[in-house]
Amino acid sequence: MARPMKASIVRTSPLLVHLPVVHLPVVLLPVVLLPVVLLPAAASLWLLWPLLRPAVAPAPGTTLVVVLDGYHRLDAALQHTGALPLLLITCPRTGQPTQQQRLLARGRAFWILSQGWDSAQQLTQLARWLQRPPAALPAIGRVLLVSDSHHLPRLLPAAEVALGNQGLRLAGLTASTALPAPQFWPIARDWLRLQLLRASGSTGAFLVPQQLRRKQAACG
Repeated sequence: MARPMKASIVRTSPLLVHLPVVHLPVVLLPVVLLPVVLLPAAASLWLLWPLLRPAVAPAPGTTLVVVLDGYHRLDAALQHTGALPLLLITCPRTGQPTQQQRLLARGRAFWILSQGWDSAQQLTQLARWLQRPPAALPAIGRVLLVSDSHHLPRLLPAAEVALGNQGLRLAGLTASTALPAPQFWPIARDWLRLQLLRASGSTGAFLVPQQLRRKQAACG
C-alpha cells in the first residue's frame, strides 16, 4: 500500500514574487543583438584598417626612402637605394648626420625633417609631412624605412598604423645588425601610441612629462 506523499512548502523570496517578467517580441531580437555583433566588428575593422587599406586601395607612386637619424643609416640608404627621393628625420642637437647633411644626400631629391624625439613622434611628423608634401615631391606609394636591426621590428608595426591610412605600403632596410634583438614591450607600446594618435590626436607623450621634457631637450 503506497504511502501518501507529504506536501512540501517552497519558500520564495517576496522580491522574486513581485518581479515583472519581460517578454521581448521575437521581431525585436535582431534589433537588440545587432549592436552586440556590429560594435566589435566595427572596432576590429577600425584597428585593422591601416593594414587593410594598402592592400585594397594602395596609393600610386614611387618609393620614398626615410632615414631615421644616424650616420650609418644615411650611408646605408645612399649605398642601397639608387636615386630614390630621400627624407632624413633628425634632431638638430644630435649633430647627425650633417657634414652638410652628407653633401645634401649626394645630389638626389632630398628633404630634412628636424622633428621627432622618439619613434612615435617621428612617425607622427612623417605622416603629417606626407599629407602636406613639398611641391617637388613626386607621388609616393611606398615608404622604405632605414634603421637598425633592433629598431626596425619596433618601427614597422607602428609605421603601418601611422601611414597605412594613406594607402602607403611599407618596407624596411637594415643599416646595422650588430645590435640586441628587439623586445616585445617597446614594439607593443609604439603600436598602441600610434593607435591612440588615430583615436585622440595625441600619442600620449604628455602622460610622462619628465621623460617628454628630457627627450625634447636632447633633441633640440
